[in-house]
Amino acid sequence: MRIAVMGSGGLGGLFGGLLASVGAQVVFVARGAHLKAMQDAGLQILSELGDVVLDTVDAVEDLNGREPVDVVIFTVKGQDTKAAAKLIEPVVGPETAIISFQNGVEWLDILSDHFSPDNMIPGTTMTPAAIEKPGVIRHVGATRPITIGEWNGKKSDRLHDFADMCQRAGLDVTLSDNIHRDIWWKFVAMATMSALTCLTRLPVREIVATTETRELADQSMDEIIALAAARGVELPADIKPRIFAIAESFDPDWKTSTCNDLEAGKPIEVDSLAGAIHRLGLDVGVPTPLQTVAYKALIPYAKPR
Repeated sequence: MRIAVMGSGGLGGLFGGLLASVGAQVVFVARGAHLKAMQDAGLQILSELGDVVLDTVDAVEDLNGREPVDVVIFTVKGQDTKAAAKLIEPVVGPETAIISFQNGVEWLDILSDHFSPDNMIPGTTMTPAAIEKPGVIRHVGATRPITIGEWNGKKSDRLHDFADMCQRAGLDVTLSDNIHRDIWWKFVAMATMSALTCLTRLPVREIVATTETRELADQSMDEIIALAAARGVELPADIKPRIFAIAESFDPDWKTSTCNDLEAGKPIEVDSLAGAIHRLGLDVGVPTPLQTVAYKALIPYAKPR
């Protein structure tokens, strides 16, 4: 299977590296010191589930001149979606599956408009992974869950083929017949914890273990659940306790990637999370006071500093 990883940071590096370790032909799109480290010394994945060392990998800054691939794993930050869509054009053919694990919900429209819904296999994941240093990915936790599904809900051959390879690579795959609902499920969790880790600088487990910040998380989830309902997306009744249970299982020091970027002085993915909630809330008449405060407080950090 030929795979291009668009955005080879924490998630992209983890998924691409694991798939390469079981025989997939993977090209990693990266930049800066991380790209150079992969070109010079390959890629390492550090995980309590077992380390993976790839002495050599195919790592590039752009995909010009490449043939279409079977799968594009799309894991860039929300603010980079449009630019990254242009970068993958050379390798996207009529049969190419674009499997996106992005945060938020607005990327669905961007990618499906730029290419076609037929190219899209939306996905979600709650797998924590980050670049520990250039060329090294750190995965934390005892599982590596992903959920993927065809845009139309059908169980296609390409969906099963990719799922089979992911299982061989050590990923815990769920095939969804309603991936749009699952994306909103993740949006409730990610947007909530992203906002609160950035505003408090606390790890996720400490947020849910502290009464006052747990109440803020509960309020945020209520806002996004109401927004989903207004847009015709019905979420499971037990979504909040399930999200709290996942948060309680995280490493005690784990923060969201948004908070990690904030503390590292990088532009943060706030516009596609809290910003999207603020805009969608205004569009459908659903109040989103907590997420609106998060958006207005954090939007200055969306620019390079």
